Amino acid sequence: MFFKLGIMTAAATLALPLGSAVASSVLLGAAIGFVANHAFARRVFAFGGGTGAGLVATLYRAELARLLTVGFLFAALFAIGAPVNVPALLGGYLAVHLGTSVAAFILDPSRQG
Repeated sequence: MFFKLGIMTAAATLALPLGSAVASSVLLGAAIGFVANHAFARRVFAFGGGTGAGLVATLYRAELARLLTVGFLFAALFAIGAPVNVPALLGGYLAVHLGTSVAAFILDPSRQG
């Protein structure tokens, strides 16, 4: 969780030279990604055990909730008419997803010699 917050901060900071509108759009997109992924993780890790089928069902429900959360938050952002830079918004959203995946690959202890 703290790593994603760091990615959010770094992405917004790197976007500051492009203007405050772009940086705030990057931060909004990253925040949407963070909220959705955090809700997904809480649902999955709350799984108390049981059968494999129960785990799969929990994963599917959590993923559906994540997609609905992302859709609702993006729709709400556009519905309120906030002035956002769409490419920066999507870039911030993707930075949270790709940043954690890339970091997990780079920091994987099994790859260390």
